[in-house]
Amino acid sequence: TGGLNVTSGNVGIGTSSPAGNFDITGASNTSANSYIRAYGGASARAKLLLDAYSTTAGTSGSITFQRAHSNTLGGTTDVSSGDTLGLINFYGTSRGDGSLNPGGVIEAVVNGAASTYVPTDIHIYTNSGSTERSGSPQLTVHSNGNVGIGTSSPATKLEVASPASTAAVLRISSNKTGTGAGDKSKLEFYSADNSGTAYETGYMVYDRADTTGTASYIAWANRVAGTVAERMRISSSGNVGIGTTSPNYLTELYGNGGGDTVTLALTNATTGPARLRLNSGHGNWSVGN
Repeated sequence: TGGLNVTSGNVGIGTSSPAGNFDITGASNTSANSYIRAYGGASARAKLLLDAYSTTAGTSGSITFQRAHSNTLGGTTDVSSGDTLGLINFYGTSRGDGSLNPGGVIEAVVNGAASTYVPTDIHIYTNSGSTERSGSPQLTVHSNGNVGIGTSSPATKLEVASPASTAAVLRISSNKTGTGAGDKSKLEFYSADNSGTAYETGYMVYDRADTTGTASYIAWANRVAGTVAERMRISSSGNVGIGTTSPNYLTELYGNGGGDTVTLALTNATTGPARLRLNSGHGNWSVGN
C-alpha cells in the first residue's frame, strides 16, 4: 500500500515490478527526485553501508549511477556528449538561517560519442564561500586520462593552470624539521627501459645552504652511463657552475679532473660567425691554466 509493492521477494517503492531486492523508482517523465534519506544526530553519523562477503578478488560494495538520454522510464537512448552521468553533492547549513547550501561536488560528464564504453570526464568542484558552485571545476580527470588542476581541458598528463592574478602555479615543499642544511625539495624524473623497468633519469633539487634557511642552491642532474649525478648548479651566491658543485665565479666551467679539456663551443646554425663577447669595465681579461 502507499506505493509499496512486494513481488517475488523484491520490494518496490514507486514501482509494482521491483527489479532488485529493494527498488525505488521515481515517476516517469517528471523532474521529481527519488531519495534514500538517513539521519544521524549527536555524535552519530548517517551511514550507507554496503557489505560484500566473498573470496573472489575484486568483490566489494558498489554505488552505480546509470543514465540514458531519454525522458521515458526504462528508455535506453544512448547518452550524448555533455550529459551528466552522476553527481555526489556535499551540503552544509550556512547564512545563519539554517539553509543548506553546496560545499562541493563530484560530477561525471560524458565527453564525446558513446561506443563500447562511455568517454567520461570526472570533475571536482569546491566553493570558496563567496559563491555557491564554481563555474569551472577545480580538478578534472579527462576522458583521455589527462589530469587538470585549474583547467578542464588538460593537454598533458598533468597540467596545472593558475588565474592571471596568481603568480605561483606549482609549489614543491619539504616539511623536514630541524635547523641543519639539507632541507631538500626534489623533483625527480623517471623513465622505463625496454623491459619495462623504471629508473631515475634525472632530478632538479632545491637545498638549504645554511642552517637558517636564508640561503639556498638549485641543482640539476641527469643520467650518464648508468649513473645519475649533478651536472649544473646555481649556488647560494648566484654563481652558475657546470661540472662543479662549488662555483666561485658568475659562470664556471669545470672538467672532471681526469685530463678532460674544458670546452666552450660556439655554433652558428645559419650564416655568419659565432661570436663570444668579453666585456669588462676595467678592461682586464685573462686566459690561462
